[in-house]
Amino acid sequence: MKDLFRVACVAPRVHIGNVEKNCREIITFYKKYGKQADLLVTPELSMTGYTCADLFFHRNLLTNVRMHLKKLMDITKEYGKEGAGLVVGLPFEVDGELFNCAALLHNGKCIAIIPKTYLPNYGEFYEKRWFTARQMKTNIIDIEEIGTIPFGNQAIISFGEGASEVKLGIEV
Repeated sequence: MKDLFRVACVAPRVHIGNVEKNCREIITFYKKYGKQADLLVTPELSMTGYTCADLFFHRNLLTNVRMHLKKLMDITKEYGKEGAGLVVGLPFEVDGELFNCAALLHNGKCIAIIPKTYLPNYGEFYEKRWFTARQMKTNIIDIEEIGTIPFGNQAIISFGEGASEVKLGIEV
């Protein structure tokens, strides 16, 4: 029985609006720690950078996020069941609404996508300008490039197998 669950919080260099470079930075950390940790966690909106502002509305950015999310899933597949899970921050569109989310990836699959519930909208924070926030039950959605996944902010995620299984909750 495994008694220790190792989480690595990593802070890759951020390239604002450059999804490809951000994913390369994330992959570098994953390759370094993917066998040492059970879960790698990256910062909020790590795939795009937090300060993209109105770039979040650009279709090209959102298309690149989905394409590179698939690439990150493929990297986790290379490490298999024994490799670390990976949590990445991303803007994600569902039914015409844009959410600030965290995606949990493992062994080539997107396990779940969790949207942020409480958006700051004071001082230098303008998240309500770009993102939708609300309490939502976790629903199963079908995303063409990714597959069928749980989406919602009330998810408890089973991660691992057998005696090594843990339950995770993610909050952005």
